[in-house]
Amino acid sequence: MISYQHVSAHAGTEEEIQGRGKKVRVLSIPAIRDRVVQGALKLILEPIFEADFQAGRLDIDEADSA
Repeated sequence: MISYQHVSAHAGTEEEIQGRGKKVRVLSIPAIRDRVVQGALKLILEPIFEADFQAGRLDIDEADSA
């Protein structure tokens, strides 16, 4: 049986930066743990979706050349 663990985002650092004119924007910097989880998910999911995209792309190319 597969068990899932809920991962919630940690509070990141927020910095106020000067925007154009006199506007002040809030820049949120994610926590290191969140960046590690995002990177791991990208490494796992990207090849799966790339394979699906590439397969679909070949079908379109063959239809255009016929």
